Amino acid sequence: MNKTYVTLVSEQAVPNVQYIKEFAKEITTFLFVSTGKMEEKNKTKNIIEACQLQENTYHVIRVDEESLTSILSDLKIAIKHPVLENTEGYIVNCTLGTKVMSIALYEFFKNNPHALLLYSPINTNRYRSILNNDINQLFSSTLSVEEYIKSYGIKINSIGTPLFNSSTYTEIFFEKYMNFSGKQFTILSHLQLDSEQLYRKKGIKDFNLIDGLSNFLNEIDFTHKSKLALTSSEVKYLTGGWFEEWVFYRIKSKLNKKDGEIVLGLNTLIDASNDLDVVFMHNNAIHIIECKTAIPERSLQESTIYKSGALVEKFGRNAFSYLFTLSDLSDGSGMLRPGVKDRAQQQKILIADRNIINNKLEEFLNKHFI
Repeated sequence: MNKTYVTLVSEQAVPNVQYIKEFAKEITTFLFVSTGKMEEKNKTKNIIEACQLQENTYHVIRVDEESLTSILSDLKIAIKHPVLENTEGYIVNCTLGTKVMSIALYEFFKNNPHALLLYSPINTNRYRSILNNDINQLFSSTLSVEEYIKSYGIKINSIGTPLFNSSTYTEIFFEKYMNFSGKQFTILSHLQLDSEQLYRKKGIKDFNLIDGLSNFLNEIDFTHKSKLALTSSEVKYLTGGWFEEWVFYRIKSKLNKKDGEIVLGLNTLIDASNDLDVVFMHNNAIHIIECKTAIPERSLQESTIYKSGALVEKFGRNAFSYLFTLSDLSDGSGMLRPGVKDRAQQQKILIADRNIINNKLEEFLNKHFI
């Protein structure tokens, strides 16, 4: 049976991508009920591109979002469009749009025996039938990070790859790092301070540039491509990239994420270029983690938390932000300091500091994801 997916278009793009992916085997054509405002923002276009819909399989109409009579009239004309002429049934998503638009969709299709009217309760990963209480189930399909981001019209410039193809060495490095002394941190500080210059030179050509670097690499059993040099990727790993990889592998293992459901080092273009350390999908919501081995107090208060909170707003209402850091942000009792906690709550981000990561990460992940 040829079925048409009928939906409302709004600021939130992900619900439509979810439905299209969930019912992909049944849907052959699409009717998008949008508004002038949404089309100016390319909302339908973003959905079409994220789902890779073929031309001549969809029809888009613009309606007056506050006029029930007008919308009903527009729908009557729209379903006779040539693209939809072979339709034998409808899957109707009443979740989005204004209340009037949703009511119009319901009124138009409620008596059609070949129409399945669905909606998704807010902040859930399920869909229900408006007319049949027996249909109430979780989405079986899972969105990838790329599908989610593209549905909001955000360009992906690049996706990183771990330096190591398993977590084995990164776990070893984590244990060593947690026991570093001033000597090791001094060497890492030199690497960090010079990192921009070193990246432009494509790495370190001579270990003698940093006193003690060669011995340090031997102490941490770091395998590098050249005996006398470090590539830019290796420098990045040593100066903080290792922690991003550690978080990446921990999340991937704990939450059983497949490739595509979690990515490392995602660079996107929103208003400017943005580097996102670890990004993963869970229950079709996107989760963005910023990883910092150390954060100066001023930077923490003035930029890091604010940046994490402000950036996540670009990814829709099903987006969540986190800061993972090996800095100790506790008040001495294992709780976040009041000033840090208040700022994080204002920006709607969750923080896992050194105490949580070293002692309570399992508990943290179970609380928020299991």
